[in-house]
Amino acid sequence: LPFWKGKKGVEEASHLDRELRRSIATALSSGDFKGKEGEILLTYVSSDLLEKRVILLGLGHKEKISLEIVRQAYGNVIK
Repeated sequence: LPFWKGKKGVEEASHLDRELRRSIATALSSGDFKGKEGEILLTYVSSDLLEKRVILLGLGHKEKISLEIVRQAYGNVIK
């Protein structure tokens, strides 16, 4: 799941399902993931969801995004 780095930490993706947002809230609020460019966090989610774990992917500041940043970020996830 891609995330932007905001002024006060991570800007949540509003398009996420409510249950999924609730499941990753702890990881987001703990400060372990800030949405920095290239940052990756694997986290486990609620057993009620089809997905058992998700990867949070930091894209950095929205204003500085480029195709190269996106390419490198997703390449890191695949590694």
